[in-house]
Amino acid sequence: MESRPSRAERKKAESAQSRAAVATYAFRKDRKPRESDSGWSIRDAVMVLVALVALVIAKQLFLGSAWAATLGPVEIVAVRVSALSLHYGMILGVLALLARRHGGLPDAFSLKPAAWSARSAVGSVVLVVALLLATRAAGWAYQVVARVLGWEMPPIEDTSLIELFGPGLVGWVFIVLLVVIMAPLVEELVFRKVLLDGLGTRMTPIMALVGQASIFALFHPSPWMWGPMLALGLACGWLAQHRATLWPAISLHMAYNAVLVAAVYYMNS
Repeated sequence: MESRPSRAERKKAESAQSRAAVATYAFRKDRKPRESDSGWSIRDAVMVLVALVALVIAKQLFLGSAWAATLGPVEIVAVRVSALSLHYGMILGVLALLARRHGGLPDAFSLKPAAWSARSAVGSVVLVVALLLATRAAGWAYQVVARVLGWEMPPIEDTSLIELFGPGLVGWVFIVLLVVIMAPLVEELVFRKVLLDGLGTRMTPIMALVGQASIFALFHPSPWMWGPMLALGLACGWLAQHRATLWPAISLHMAYNAVLVAAVYYMNS
């Protein structure tokens, strides 16, 4: 006949079960979606994405209009540069308006420099360089795999940037300002701050990271860019999640675009 546990043994077992329940709750709580530190919500993310899609469509319709087709080479470059500048300016305007509810631009977008230390600065530089090499390698591997699978790669347009912005020094100034500086800055604010933080209020950090990177990749029209842009989105998103400021992610994106521009310049020099 089995003996019944004593009162002390029952209390010890109940205490162990209670500690296990608390530990399980804490584990599950840690895995829940985090609150956005900057206050960006999923509603903010949807609003910004809708505005971005609308502006992209409006820009493409304007540049592809019958009126634009009648312009000469010099005039169309001037119109294209003006349209792109207005496009980025309007996106920044929308972000600035929304940021007023979140403490202003520096606070809302984590643009304030973090507490400076040589160790953190060197760590950020090392991470940016390492991720730049990794994203470039991922883009190369994506193209190699695609060729092995027999996918027909579209012709490489070495002169595409030059045709868009014009030859000569003025054209390269426009390329640097719009492609290397302005585009990465705006895209990081949208995807690696508003969208990443907004998704983070409804998803786990990993799911939010993959989600924003996937949407970022799909915003690029060519399927040949989806793989490289997914890798870039993941790298920049990881930096945004693990560094105290958004500047390392912005720096990585700018460096990535600068490498592409340098390659175009080298092939056409």
